[in-house]
Amino acid sequence: MALYLGGAEPDTLDPILVACMADYREHLDEDGQVAFKGRAKAFLRANGFAREPEPELDLLSNILETFNDQSGDIPWSDADRVHRLITEDIPSRVAADTAYQNARRNSDRQNARIEHDKALTRVMTAVLKDDTELFKQFMDNESFKRWLTDTVFGLTYEPAGQTR
Repeated sequence: MALYLGGAEPDTLDPILVACMADYREHLDEDGQVAFKGRAKAFLRANGFAREPEPELDLLSNILETFNDQSGDIPWSDADRVHRLITEDIPSRVAADTAYQNARRNSDRQNARIEHDKALTRVMTAVLKDDTELFKQFMDNESFKRWLTDTVFGLTYEPAGQTR
């Protein structure tokens, strides 16, 4: 493990892995192999090895530029307010959703995304009371809805054990 974490080259690690694979095949029956795989997967999940690097967060200016590209033909009556809703208010309300918080802490990215999408729908339903224009675009404009969903997830999702 020290060699791997120290960045050892594959030709240094390969002979060790070959010996481990031979030991696995020769000394474990099928039940032992299944048990080992289960414990190894649990170890990896608990310790965060082999995890994809966290994507870099977009700068606010990039989000706004993408927003303008996505919704440039939408005649917003108060574009600044809509920008603030999308970049600040909606993400903070989604991030505060209890079910989404639990999924971010205790589940994988896919399940967190499912809870995020539900939370965003709840937030957007609440936005309906204050901003029918934005809600209408979210419900009727599939491209805008997909962009907003992806953007808010990117602004709010944190893998387990990591904080912003």
